[in-house]
Amino acid sequence: MRKYERARNDDYFWKALRVTVMLSVAEIVTGIFASFLVALGISQMRGAKRQRAFLGIFYLPVVIPSIVTVLLWRFLYLPSGGVFNNVLGRIGIPAQPFLNSPSQALWCIVAMVVWANLGGSAIIFFAGINEVSTDLLEASRLDGAGLWHQTIDIIVPLLRPVFFYQIVVSVIATVQMFEQFYLLSGPAFSTRTLVVYTYELGFKTLNLGYGAAVSILIFLLLLIATAFQFWQFLASRRT
Repeated sequence: MRKYERARNDDYFWKALRVTVMLSVAEIVTGIFASFLVALGISQMRGAKRQRAFLGIFYLPVVIPSIVTVLLWRFLYLPSGGVFNNVLGRIGIPAQPFLNSPSQALWCIVAMVVWANLGGSAIIFFAGINEVSTDLLEASRLDGAGLWHQTIDIIVPLLRPVFFYQIVVSVIATVQMFEQFYLLSGPAFSTRTLVVYTYELGFKTLNLGYGAAVSILIFLLLLIATAFQFWQFLASRRT
C-alpha cells in the first residue's frame, strides 16, 4: 500500500497522467472524426476498384513499422532543414521548434499517431457504412434528405457499435504507446506518459516495486475507462 500512497503524492506521476489523458482525448476525438470522414467520403465514390484503391492508400501507414514511422516524422519535424519548416517558410510562416517546444511536442506526436492509425479505423468505418441498408438511404433521399441529414440521422446512429469499438480500442492503444513517446520525447517532461514513466522507474532507476505499482494503476485506469464506455453504450441502447 505504501507504493500506492507514494503515487498519490508523486508530482511526476500526476504530470504523466495528465499527458496521457490529453493524448488519449486528442487522439480519439481527432482520429475517430477524421477516419469517419475518410470512410464516408470513400463510400460516396463510384466503383469498387476506386474505393479499394483509396482505402489501400490510407491503409499504407498502418503496415509501416512504428520505428520507421517515428524516424520519418522526426525528420519531418527537424527545426532546421525539416520538411514542415521548409513548407512553412515558403508560405511566409516562421520556422517552428516542433519537438523542441514543450507546448508543441505533444501535439506533434498526436498528429503522427492520427496519421499512422487513420487507415485502420477508416476501413472499419467503411465496412460499417456499407452495412447500412441502401433501401433506407434511398427512401430518405426520396424524402429530400441530403448527405448531411443522412449522415446525422441514419448513418451515425446505426454506427454506434462501431464508434464504441473504436473508442475502447483507441483508449487502450493510446495509453499503451511507448516507442512514439520514448523516441520523440519533448523537453520538460512534456511528452512523458504513464507508460514511459513506468519504464523509467523500472529500467532506469531500478525502482521495480514502485514501477509495478504504477503499471497496476495504469491497468485500473484502463479498466475504469472501458467500463465507463460500456455503461455509456448500454445506456444509449436503452434510449
